[in-house]
Amino acid sequence: MKYFLTSILFFGAAMFLAAIITMTAPRARLPSDAALKRLPVVMIEGLNLLRYSGSKIESKISAQSATFISPDVLELRGDVELESVKDDASSQFISAGSLRALFKAEGLLKIKSESQLTELLLNEGVVLREQDTALETQNCRYTHVDGILSSVDPVRVVGKNREFRGSSGFIYKVNSSELQVLGAIEGEFTIDAARARK
Repeated sequence: MKYFLTSILFFGAAMFLAAIITMTAPRARLPSDAALKRLPVVMIEGLNLLRYSGSKIESKISAQSATFISPDVLELRGDVELESVKDDASSQFISAGSLRALFKAEGLLKIKSESQLTELLLNEGVVLREQDTALETQNCRYTHVDGILSSVDPVRVVGKNREFRGSSGFIYKVNSSELQVLGAIEGEFTIDAARARK
């Protein structure tokens, strides 16, 4: 999750460049200042953003559309996918119908550091995957100050030799990788035959 936060902030920097282009458009063609304050600062259709570390891809963000709403909201809509690659064997993946990032900022030009991200809202069928475990729910929220990803919607967790469901959501502490499934829990655990013989 930490890698995704960095990717979201990287996306904010890319939006900064688009805002500079938008702000340099001739004033005569723009709506009045009052109307401009109610409009999105930047809109992008068909977003595919890659972040590199040297020649290796570090993270990917894609969505059908992206909108930065001044001063502090970034929305990604339609087939939202975020992927972060830590090393050759480990990656994290998030998909959702939409993502809304809320910042503590006075505008697009002020979004520069991870500490200004306050909240992420993931909606419309969320899948979080890391290594061999996937977590599925309808909606969830990440609060940066607590480092907690949570949901009140039913959750399904699937991994190697296990699958379980919680009726009332989950709480995931990002820093400690601690998952608490809430409500009535049901599921299956299978024992690997090779391990059972030892």
